[in-house]
Amino acid sequence: MSAPDPRNRRARDRRKKRRDGPAQKPLFARRNRERPDPAPGSGGSPGGALDRLDELDRAIGDASRGDDHAIVCLLLALSPRMEAWACDELGEPFAGHGSQVVTTFVLALADRQLSMPAVRGGALPWLELEIRSFARRLRERLANGQEAA
Repeated sequence: MSAPDPRNRRARDRRKKRRDGPAQKPLFARRNRERPDPAPGSGGSPGGALDRLDELDRAIGDASRGDDHAIVCLLLALSPRMEAWACDELGEPFAGHGSQVVTTFVLALADRQLSMPAVRGGALPWLELEIRSFARRLRERLANGQEAA
């Protein structure tokens, strides 16, 4: 069996383009074209990403100081990620206890037992570090046969 003729393939592709309409625009503009300036805070520029990072730092910092509204916002926005970090740290035998780690962490936030260092952009790394620390402590208690409190 011989390979298909490339001329037929090109003709078929041309017919398909005519039938399907113009091709979609590329995701990224070419370098020689001017790009419109994105709106401030939209995330389209480094300044926008930094604005969002500062907002996240402020929200997690408020939560670490016991602000109930900030804690609820933190739970709504990041609880799946926090639970994934906890399950990852707990390992396979105890992965079902991830939500318990998040609950314990949130209670510690509400009781103002934790304090976030004032480092720009340090909120998510601090959050992950604390969640993993809580998960390690729970894993040790579960491995030693103690009841998980």
